[in-house]
Amino acid sequence: MSAALQRVGVQVVCTICGCTKKPIGQSAPLSMSFCTDECAGYRKLPYPGSLWPNETEKEFGYPVGSDGTKEALLWEKVELPVRE
Repeated sequence: MSAALQRVGVQVVCTICGCTKKPIGQSAPLSMSFCTDECAGYRKLPYPGSLWPNETEKEFGYPVGSDGTKEALLWEKVELPVRE
């Protein structure tokens, strides 16, 4: 196992409507209520990021900015080569 700093999504709450802001560019189930672009507070502080809460930049597959994220030291499983 090895540790590495990774960006992790955090919950971002809108100061206008009080709902959790949906990550930019992500789709969400219609049965769930999120703050979206339709709300006046969506593009205001605190800014939404690209990750869902607890989703890592590595899982997302692309580099993300600092909005709506934090840096966390996460453990990763390292596959060692098998000797034959």
